[in-house]
Amino acid sequence: MDFSASCSKNEERLVGNRRLGWSDQERHGSSGAEVKDWLPNKQGMSAPDSRAKAVAKHTFSWWAMSFDVLGASLFLGFHTLGLYVHNDVMLAFGTPEKQILIEPIFAQWIQSAHGKTSYGFDVLLSSTNGPAFNAGRSIWLPGWLNAINENSHSLFLTIGPGDFLVHHAIALGLHTTTLILVKGALDARGSKLMPEKKDFGYSFPCDGPGRGGTCNISAWGAFDLAVLWMLNTIGWVTFYWHWKHITLWQGNVSQ
Repeated sequence: MDFSASCSKNEERLVGNRRLGWSDQERHGSSGAEVKDWLPNKQGMSAPDSRAKAVAKHTFSWWAMSFDVLGASLFLGFHTLGLYVHNDVMLAFGTPEKQILIEPIFAQWIQSAHGKTSYGFDVLLSSTNGPAFNAGRSIWLPGWLNAINENSHSLFLTIGPGDFLVHHAIALGLHTTTLILVKGALDARGSKLMPEKKDFGYSFPCDGPGRGGTCNISAWGAFDLAVLWMLNTIGWVTFYWHWKHITLWQGNVSQ
């Protein structure tokens, strides 16, 4: 049986089913949000309860989600993109020594703590003189350290500067997609806290920060944008999977 082909098919099924479910959850959630905003007396909710709920959910959604998650995602994601472009240009110009290569120290330390010795951290299970290593030979799963430190088909793939860049790019896509889905479900249409721009005399729903706060968004707009970012992220994951397949699983470490 071709292990790589089997994994690839299973990955496609898993990613395909999950991406549709991820987006559909936002669409159904945002439909409910619209009804509750426009019909505050439905489902046994009084107007004061509806206003309190609107304040709570929009305060959480806008302040907590937008500034923290979006700011961190954009910072890491676009700095990752900048580093990738810089390194690619340096290679193209024949000056690889000018690359900015950042080792994923924390991730390597985590792998070392679980027994991978190639990084030279000498910590926990990767320290042959430590109590964890000595006790592990009789406690941990049989063959665990051998499986981690194999040159091929290792349970923990060796990671370096390239993995650092790709991991942060994928993190950008995941967090941005999640943010769009959450805000699309919570902030779709108008609310007590963020009324529709049309109520202020505007004909276009998004005309900057004045008179109404943030731009109002529709559930379908958030859905479409989230699907775009979802496919973008899946593209990065697919590229990364095949890259690791070609380099490590097929033994072409030089690539």
